[in-house]
Amino acid sequence: MKTLSRALCLCALLAVASALQAQTQQWTWIGGDSLSGQIPVYGTNGVPAATNTPGAREGAATWTDLSGNLWLYGGSYYSHHSDLWRYNISTGLWTCMKGNWNVSFAGLYGTKGVESPNCRPSSRSGSASWTDTAGNLWLYGGWSGGTTSPFVYLNDLWRYNITTGNWAWMGGDSVVNQFGVYGTMGVEAAGNKPGARTYAASWTDNAGNFWLFGGTGNAASLFGDLNDLWKYNVATGNWVWMKGTNTRNVYGTYGSMGVANAANRPGSRSDAAAWTDNAGNLWLFGGYGYATSSDGRLNDLWKYDLSTGNWTWMKGDNIPEQGSIYGTQGTAAAANKPGARNFSQGWADTYGNFWLFGGLGYAATTGAGAAYLNDLWKYDPTTGHWAWIKGDNVTNQPSVYGTQGVMANSNKPGARYNAQHWLDASGNIWLFGGYGTSGTGLDQLNDLWKFGTGNPLAIGFTACVASKINDNAVLVTWAMADLSDLVQFELERSINGQVFETIAVVPVSSNSFKDLQPFTGANYYRIKALKKDGSMEYSRVASVLLTGEAEMLKVFPNPLTDESLRVEVTGRKGGSYRLLSKSSGARGLTHPARAQGQPHTPLKREGR
Repeated sequence: MKTLSRALCLCALLAVASALQAQTQQWTWIGGDSLSGQIPVYGTNGVPAATNTPGAREGAATWTDLSGNLWLYGGSYYSHHSDLWRYNISTGLWTCMKGNWNVSFAGLYGTKGVESPNCRPSSRSGSASWTDTAGNLWLYGGWSGGTTSPFVYLNDLWRYNITTGNWAWMGGDSVVNQFGVYGTMGVEAAGNKPGARTYAASWTDNAGNFWLFGGTGNAASLFGDLNDLWKYNVATGNWVWMKGTNTRNVYGTYGSMGVANAANRPGSRSDAAAWTDNAGNLWLFGGYGYATSSDGRLNDLWKYDLSTGNWTWMKGDNIPEQGSIYGTQGTAAAANKPGARNFSQGWADTYGNFWLFGGLGYAATTGAGAAYLNDLWKYDPTTGHWAWIKGDNVTNQPSVYGTQGVMANSNKPGARYNAQHWLDASGNIWLFGGYGTSGTGLDQLNDLWKFGTGNPLAIGFTACVASKINDNAVLVTWAMADLSDLVQFELERSINGQVFETIAVVPVSSNSFKDLQPFTGANYYRIKALKKDGSMEYSRVASVLLTGEAEMLKVFPNPLTDESLRVEVTGRKGGSYRLLSKSSGARGLTHPARAQGQPHTPLKREGR
């Protein structure tokens, strides 16, 4: 009877987990309009309201702050704009924080490094964006101009302080179309700066540094597609040229698939998708650029290892304009692959999987030319396999909205490219607007969607909670249905809900841990259960926000498991300082384009 009871209990747990997984793997139309081409409703700056909504747009910059709010800046709707919006997930309300639907707003720079209520970036789209460890929003470059003014490219760097509500011009130039100053590769210097560009890939590593790759713009002396890799040190305010070339339109060096090599490099490209994995490595997918010997839309997948400084070609093709291989929906397989595309949206979930949505490119066939996609893919870096999860395996499909706020298996965003996207602390994907089809026409969109990415409680975990004790301590508790198969627990923590590191090893006999050295700001926790057969299982992610200014010393991992040691001192002024041991390692109107450095006609919708 006990065996039967346990079997029935396991079956029940599997059924619950399956139901939770099915629930979270559905699209929900959250807000915005089911019609294309809608204008914004601003309301009063700084005041949330149910009627507020950003207008239709593509190519806006996005951030997620430490409180889990979604932020959006600028973008284009037949011209470029400079409005800053915040979306509160808890209330479901938009707030216009600054600006309005300015066309060709020139920007107010003020004094470099000094924030002011009078400072504000210019109208733009295609910018790179990052959130720092203090929760500030950073914006780099992009492009502007349109039907009434010439196209220009930017390399200015801005910081928005959420607490004060002020912008500060932090670096780069207040004039347009500037060339890069590369200096010596690998050497940080105050005079270094990337050139003006748009639609570059961007990442944040687990030490809080910003990374920037490629885009369309200015190299050292020429305009075109770029493959330079840069790192920005937030503490010093300096750039360092890390990899790639200082010229334009460079073909890729692929080497052998899966094998890192110092000579490997992705070709020049723009509008690629980018992720950071749980180890802090940088990943790059597709875009429009240069393969082995020709240019076009790409579907190659690359990994940059921060500890070695080398690129690895991981998956996909080394020739452009390739079609998708979908396989069976929901089933990962070695042969599966997304087709070549640009302006797709990419996320990394809390479990280290990569997600890819839509873009302008190819479904299963390539003969009819590039078109609009709404397929959703998941890549598991552990197996190296892609799985087609949702959406269609044919192009130009309309949205199925269903009932606003209600999940349904039949719901789906329509085919689109150059949308805005976020990942929240619970692992949900958020998608806003872009250019595509709502079902009533082809134009810019302002619909807001949410997709659950598989962050329910795992089969064995029945709880995971993080509770604030005070500004110096967090209590994390968890529960599992069956402990008999376990070796130990590992508690992992993150400052952004994406890149996690182990801070404690906990015996199976315990179900709680008191973190006496939390970050000031957001803390994200998850539990890894290690099993006797060598497998592992993760809990859901729990989060807590600490608003105080604790003064502390942190040494981790604890216990020390290898030669790597990290010491972190957090003071009342100046935030966090990290010492790493040597062994630790570590688009608008469409798009400005390419051939011979000349932009395409900006209103040409078919793009490249």
